[in-house]
Amino acid sequence: MGSWRAGCGESRTSGSEGGPEKPTRREPGRALRPDPYTHFSRARRVVFAIVDMVSRRWIDTLVSVEETATQVQVIFEHALEIEGLLELLTDERLDLAVDDPARPILLAVSDNGPPMAAADTRAFMALMAIAQHRGRPHTPTDQAWIESFFGHIKGEW
Repeated sequence: MGSWRAGCGESRTSGSEGGPEKPTRREPGRALRPDPYTHFSRARRVVFAIVDMVSRRWIDTLVSVEETATQVQVIFEHALEIEGLLELLTDERLDLAVDDPARPILLAVSDNGPPMAAADTRAFMALMAIAQHRGRPHTPTDQAWIESFFGHIKGEW
């Protein structure tokens, strides 16, 4: 199972990289983290990005005027397709109990922002066999690297 990370660069709230979850395999392309999302206030846009936790490779981006569970679902599904992980969603895997450790194809580590904490996002993650771990509220140092990533993006824009 790989892992993806999500956090919000604008509000400086984010998830934790470590934490009590089970260790993930540390191979590029399998330990992916999204950082959906950061705000570009002057442009009135939200930018969602998916980044591999191990290789730090930028996998996908979505620019939107909205910040909802729909955008999270769109970028996750597209990133799963790009990385070839959709083929892991077999009937046998999906028939396993949601809390079975063999079920998830991915671990999504995210902040507690509304798009990532939404009931629709949780339902989508369960449907796509993605385990979700949300970090501690108001603790940006837990996800300092992604805060820095979006800081550089904003600085160059």
